[in-house]
Amino acid sequence: MRLACLAVAFSACTASSAAPAPELAPAAPQQFSEKRNEPVAESDASALQHATRIVFVEDDFPGALELARRQGKALFVDAWAEWCHTCLSMQSYVFSDRSLAPLAERVVFASLDTDRDESAAFLARYAVDAWPTFFMLDPGTGRVLAQWQGAASTAEMRAFIAESLAALDAIRVQKLPTSSPLSLLMAAHERHAASDFRAAAAAYAQALRAAPDDWPRRSEALYGRLQALGQSGQYDECARFGIEHAERVSGAVTPSDFARTLQRCSDNVASPELRRAARRAALTRLRRIVEAPPPEMSVDDRADALEGYAEALIAEGDRNSARTVEQQRLRLMEEAAESATSPQMAQTYDYGRARAYVALGRAGEAVRLLEGRMRQLPDSYEPPARLASVLAQIGRHKEALTAVERALQLSYGPRKLQYLALKARILEALGDRAAAIAALEQEVQGYEALPPGHANPRRVDDARKRLAAARRAKPR
Repeated sequence: MRLACLAVAFSACTASSAAPAPELAPAAPQQFSEKRNEPVAESDASALQHATRIVFVEDDFPGALELARRQGKALFVDAWAEWCHTCLSMQSYVFSDRSLAPLAERVVFASLDTDRDESAAFLARYAVDAWPTFFMLDPGTGRVLAQWQGAASTAEMRAFIAESLAALDAIRVQKLPTSSPLSLLMAAHERHAASDFRAAAAAYAQALRAAPDDWPRRSEALYGRLQALGQSGQYDECARFGIEHAERVSGAVTPSDFARTLQRCSDNVASPELRRAARRAALTRLRRIVEAPPPEMSVDDRADALEGYAEALIAEGDRNSARTVEQQRLRLMEEAAESATSPQMAQTYDYGRARAYVALGRAGEAVRLLEGRMRQLPDSYEPPARLASVLAQIGRHKEALTAVERALQLSYGPRKLQYLALKARILEALGDRAAAIAALEQEVQGYEALPPGHANPRRVDDARKRLAAARRAKPR
């Protein structure tokens, strides 16, 4: 789900009837292989045209942008991360779908691991606050045609891309009035991508006011406004807006994500009456979703809806029911992992399964799961990082230190700095204050050295405060 991968706690479309611009159809096939950034021989071009799945240009935004410009295509960007289970689910269960492959005739597909150095320049212009975030861009101007945060069904992804292509066609033939709902929605996405959340919230509201009730992109705009209200700290308005529209959002995943964002906003509402009303609205919506999930909803998204429902029950004081829901969620993920055809596909569920095992008092099973995944995926930082966290939670700190050291060897970018913070907590628990301070110093230095796009003032400020507190603390 989207919220599990949100850095700030705070779309359903149908294809437009607009005809493609004559100069765009059909375009040449994408000239990259499935291997990272390896050009395809000209003799293989016809094979790519009939590829059974999307081929992505990996971690090379400038190259993908130039390719899209040269071929007269739109540019799709998947901003993802290895630690994001929703990202893994989308890659394994949506982008592998054969029905998406023909879109390569009009779209260049790029994927960017947001923690890698190569992604920093992209992130300096296009902010990513939730993982994954998908962008459709006009390669001529870099303008955001559309933005989608989090999971989507295959049908929703096809419609998202089709709507974006219709918008690009209208722009290219200069038939998109600035006062149209689509223009206003694109302006809202531009502001959202620039982290101007207050302006984005206002722009989404403009788009909604200008649109007819049956506008196919209404749910996309409703969810965008709710997110922007929460991200800009307008929690009361977020709660009121969410209560008003929780039953009006449609789609495979958006209703669940809308309810969970409303739930998160309610945690920051001062008024007890408004907070209770927002929580009830979120609980009611989530209950109906988990009782009758849309058939196109993935297992990962169903599990996240169940997690949100359990959280809502706990907020209402019903811990027994929440535990039953958590057990149901765990069984769902275990069955999906058992039927997965590769360790990478099964890894989609490791985060949720490990958390559920710990919550249910079965931490030993989480340890065995993650140790096994480390053996299967020795080059991935994700299993040892999750293992270190679980071991630390259950007091096995020496083993946790070994696991986090392994994660640090394999990780990179901003994510690595979070593992330094985990290492410091483990060392503090082991009584090694000097080593904990050294880890915190390394974390602060790392944040201070990050380039624009990766730099995060909030995180560096937090790291500095933790370092100062550690230095002031008296030795045990």
